[in-house]
Amino acid sequence: MEGLVPRTLKGVLCAFFAASVAIAAAGVHSGCGFGIDDGSHRASIEMLVLGLDDLTTGKVVVRTYKVNESNGALTQLASATAPAVENLSFLAVSPDGRSAYVLNEAGTTDHIWGFSIAQSGTLGLIDSIPRDVANNGVAMAMTPNGSAVHVVNTATSNNWQVFVRTASTGALSTPLNLSESGGVALGGIVFAPDGTHAYVIRQGATDSLSSHALSANGSPNATGNPNPNNSSSLNPQMDVLPNGTQVLVSETGQDVVPFMADGSGLTGVVGSATAGMGNNGGQVRVSPDGDNFYVTVTTADTVRGFKIIPDGLQTPPAVGGSPVSMTCPNILGLAITTSGRWLYTLCPGSLQMARVERDTSTGALLGGGILTSPDFNAENLQPIALAIATVAQ
Repeated sequence: MEGLVPRTLKGVLCAFFAASVAIAAAGVHSGCGFGIDDGSHRASIEMLVLGLDDLTTGKVVVRTYKVNESNGALTQLASATAPAVENLSFLAVSPDGRSAYVLNEAGTTDHIWGFSIAQSGTLGLIDSIPRDVANNGVAMAMTPNGSAVHVVNTATSNNWQVFVRTASTGALSTPLNLSESGGVALGGIVFAPDGTHAYVIRQGATDSLSSHALSANGSPNATGNPNPNNSSSLNPQMDVLPNGTQVLVSETGQDVVPFMADGSGLTGVVGSATAGMGNNGGQVRVSPDGDNFYVTVTTADTVRGFKIIPDGLQTPPAVGGSPVSMTCPNILGLAITTSGRWLYTLCPGSLQMARVERDTSTGALLGGGILTSPDFNAENLQPIALAIATVAQ
């Protein structure tokens, strides 16, 4: 017997299923395991997507790299150039890994450029959508279900734009222009993992974080009733725990403060921040397991790691091996692979990248340094933004 089915009976059943055109078209598992192949078992390719400024031509370049999980090495898969002016600012990747979007800033000619990502990493231009606003964006983010791209800016009206996305093609709609209540400038945006809420930074004499419920297409249901939590000067760099219970925001003093949240948005409780990290806000990234968070420290060219306190009410202790120091001028951005083992960051001042290894069991940092490949000096490309994309085969 095999799996409680006699071999002879299984052979008869296999023959029957193989004769069925409908089942065969759906893709019966090899070996006749009686399951239908829905594609969920297929392996995925993990890629690093980079956005770069070509300092020679002034164009925006997007590249894909395959991640070698065993050693963290990057192998270039494809490169594409958008016919846009310089000043790439942000990059966002869809949850299915099939689309990447870059925002270039050039005053009244700001655009979002969409690129398709094939399983091979090949890039194709989808479209270019003008933002039609005078104020530069300060943050761009994709909703967790891939339904929309959001851009917030420093204007006091039309400061929140929503570009609805067509999942089948990756195309974006013309922007829905919204004004966050109170006539304040916005400074950053992230989403609850379940896609029910957006969290935005409201800039003022005292910055605050507010939450907004989202509709099915990814746009805010209302902009007139935020739930603010006051803090000092907040930076656009934010991330959210996988369980949605904390929004981690970088402060101007480089400390990271947790804002507590639940299924209804922000709870009004502000947790205990990290201490004494220096100046110039850095990028915050939560590990995929939700146990740790990591932040770049611009003034020291370092990556620091901390343990997450579930209730947020104690000062987060540092993980082992933190900080990791590198000669990475103007260290910018941070991306973590889905395994949680490799952290990548950018060195715009030297036209390079850096990599840090993480112990996935303890969260400790095991060391890191500048990558010899890729190196962008020969091409005069400046890396500006990065993200991890997982594309199903």
